[in-house]
Amino acid sequence: MRFDGTLKSWNDERGFGFIDPRHGDEEIFVHIKAFSKRSGRPANWDALSLLAIPVLIAVYVGASISWTVSPLWAAAYFIASIVTFFAYAFDKTAAVRGNWRTQEGTLLGLGLLCGWPGALLAQKGLRHKSSKQSFRSAFWITVLLNLLAFIALNSPQLKQLIR
Repeated sequence: MRFDGTLKSWNDERGFGFIDPRHGDEEIFVHIKAFSKRSGRPANWDALSLLAIPVLIAVYVGASISWTVSPLWAAAYFIASIVTFFAYAFDKTAAVRGNWRTQEGTLLGLGLLCGWPGALLAQKGLRHKSSKQSFRSAFWITVLLNLLAFIALNSPQLKQLIR
């Protein structure tokens, strides 16, 4: 069934909203399942999102040139990003189906443990966890903490301090 009207409200976390019909009838409930999968476009890439992964690569390359950085770090980022991407995809599917969801703390923790590039790709490509501002703020804090931890754990000064 089709309705003409204006989307009055939308709850992205729960996947539903209400349409104000063009002909003045009562508002109409609409669930995300009512929309064609073809209408789902990737989320927009803001400047911070566009720069985050290149900054990680620049920091990694710079640290590798200046210090001794184990190649296991690259493997950690790669594997953790894949795991995190699939965790977001699982949670997105659960959200659409109304099933059990992955806790936000788990998604953020995976990002903190080197999986944030995969999380960022999932947020933009799957349009999941890309609009809830409190989550986005916490996400960017985990990105910053991860980069600072990478620098700290690879800096010769900290290694010397530990010895």
